[in-house]
Amino acid sequence: MGYTCLAMAKRVKGTLLPPPGALPPISLDLNKAEVVNPDGIRPAYSNNAALMMAPHDVRILFSEIVINSPTDTVPEVELRANISMAPTQFKAFALAVGQTLASFEKQFGEITWPPKNQ
Repeated sequence: MGYTCLAMAKRVKGTLLPPPGALPPISLDLNKAEVVNPDGIRPAYSNNAALMMAPHDVRILFSEIVINSPTDTVPEVELRANISMAPTQFKAFALAVGQTLASFEKQFGEITWPPKNQ
């Protein structure tokens, strides 16, 4: 099964503004941007997330709640990713998440929240 990508930047054409007195602004077409992975970042699973905010950024801590044995009464929370972004980028991300959720539910059916016990 393939993935449908709803990228935050997909419909955005931006302008990179240089410092005053430098070269003229550069027009960016993010629809043509190549995605590269120079640090070898690998996929990670997360079943838990925490949000933190400060005046100039929003941080999302993605983690996985892990129970190591059937007798464990206290799970471990293993950090999987620590992502910071500017508030404006976070809003764009939140809108993209909402659009992706709506598309998912249209294609696969409504996700109930909170989940029903199985």
